[in-house]
Amino acid sequence: MKIGRKTGPSPPEGQPASTELTAVVEGIRCAGCVSTIEKALRSVDGVQEASVNFASSTAHIHFSPTAATPQKLADAVAAAGYKLVIPENASPSVTYPVVGMHCASCVLNVEKALSRVDGVADAHVNFAAATATVHFQYAPVDAANLARAVADSGYQLIVPKEQTAPADQGPAAHDHARDLTEMVEQSQRAELNDYRRRFLTSGLLTIPLAFLGMSHLVGIAIPHTSNFWLSLFLATPVVWWAGWPFHRGMGKALRHGRADMDTLISVGTLTAYLFSLLVTVAPQTFTPSGWQPSVYYETAATIITLILAGRWMEARAKGKARQAIRQLLELRPPKARVRRDGQIVEVETANLKKGDEVLLRPGERVATDGVVILGNSAIDESMITGEPLPVEKVIGDQIVGGTINTSGSVTYRVEKTGAETVLSQIARMVAEAQGSKPQIQKLVDRIAAVFVPVVILLAVGTFIIWAVWGPEPRFLRAMINAVAVLIIACPCALGLATPAAIMVGTGRGAQLGLLFRNASALEALTSIDTIILDKTGTVTAGEPSVTGEWIAPDLEPSGFWSALTALEERCEHPLAKAVLKRAGSETTIQAVSVTGFQALSGKGIEGVIDGVHWRIGSSVWMAESGVSLE
Repeated sequence: MKIGRKTGPSPPEGQPASTELTAVVEGIRCAGCVSTIEKALRSVDGVQEASVNFASSTAHIHFSPTAATPQKLADAVAAAGYKLVIPENASPSVTYPVVGMHCASCVLNVEKALSRVDGVADAHVNFAAATATVHFQYAPVDAANLARAVADSGYQLIVPKEQTAPADQGPAAHDHARDLTEMVEQSQRAELNDYRRRFLTSGLLTIPLAFLGMSHLVGIAIPHTSNFWLSLFLATPVVWWAGWPFHRGMGKALRHGRADMDTLISVGTLTAYLFSLLVTVAPQTFTPSGWQPSVYYETAATIITLILAGRWMEARAKGKARQAIRQLLELRPPKARVRRDGQIVEVETANLKKGDEVLLRPGERVATDGVVILGNSAIDESMITGEPLPVEKVIGDQIVGGTINTSGSVTYRVEKTGAETVLSQIARMVAEAQGSKPQIQKLVDRIAAVFVPVVILLAVGTFIIWAVWGPEPRFLRAMINAVAVLIIACPCALGLATPAAIMVGTGRGAQLGLLFRNASALEALTSIDTIILDKTGTVTAGEPSVTGEWIAPDLEPSGFWSALTALEERCEHPLAKAVLKRAGSETTIQAVSVTGFQALSGKGIEGVIDGVHWRIGSSVWMAESGVSLE
């Protein structure tokens, strides 16, 4: 089963099956965008439900594969002015290197060339990585046809000698949670860098601009003409370069017959800037007789700088909120030692295949889910079960990727890879929970959908009231107050607060071992006043600790703790760490040498210190050794 497109339960006869798709959405600016994208998706025939998460920039879509396709969904979102980035495993796809690209125009040329090939559903070119990912309608197209189409457009498509296996087979199996996380992070990193660059530039120019605008308040007289032209010089790059994303967003929104937060920002700042420009060029024409000319360059620049700062912090918050999924996926080691053709070779974990025999040494993490076929050991499964003590594993026992081998060496056979593993399913569950919407968010989205038009109407009403009934100069005061309504009413927090809280809450829960199936479960916690825990009769802290000790009267305590420390330092078992933590409070410990050290899986450890044979382990082992604990 591909995680990207999950086939649901069999539908009633005569109805198409339901498919589930999670994809990245580029271009979301505010909560109003969320409603627009959801409407666009729901307008596609076959779409049963569509939910867009502002904080994670993802869309979760349920649709009938017989009526809708990923490409139709992407086209609908594109028609609304945004871009839906379909996960690679949503349809058959192959990624190829591309040579000869130099700019964004090259990207468009390559994408158009690939998209025109029969059988290609979509092509996405990554300029930074110099790769092209081609999505096919039904089955992969001959690579020679793709290379020929790219060559005709002036570029070169590099075709590997051995084509990659299908997405659901062998070492090329895609991990949807990992792929989606990487796609989102790449998009958000680019957004973060862009906002930081624009904010720093606008901030450096706005500081002297604000001083010029407020110089009269500190008793510094600057001639109006010099002040105005210098302010124009400083404000122009802030308004037109640093603020360009807002103006571009407004243009895109207007072309599709809608208004969003960028519209408020752009209209407000351009109004202040253009009015100031006219006053600078012809001051007496645009100010009444006897009224001292005034410009508002610093107002436009300050607004853009502050909102860029907010966007920068918002992008950083969204990036940090996704760290939980990244940390989960990083629990898997990058490489594994595999027995192939009678030799032990080290391979990338992503390239493991079902049936591979992996050698696991003490202290290493399990690379992927499998079954023990040789040896025995104790595996720390606390990341899965929460139990602090390792679980004994013998031949035939199942082991889970990401868990830690504490003692013996074992060999296990790979049974699951990629998206099939327990760890990937946990990451997918966290990602889906972060992308789901509680009831309160749905209410917020409905409000945000009409928020911007209402604010614009209020700004127009404010302008009319001040222009008709306000004191002189009426037009100037009407313009200033209308701009104030537009700027102050930006609904940033309205659209971001709830999804950001969901992402942080579910992500932090995953780090602590608490998994939420969806946002509604998290929302339901507000009404819970009693929690009943069923954990084998105990509630643990997640790690063992020494609660007490008894030392035989004829044994010197300092010698006991010195020997105990020397032996336990050679062991990776969680109980050894607990004993060492307790021994650390002793001040009489001395360094001693150990010979003949052994770690016996399921029993304990032993060694010789100054001719004395020490054993530390279970009561069963002690009884087998003839040691009386009475």
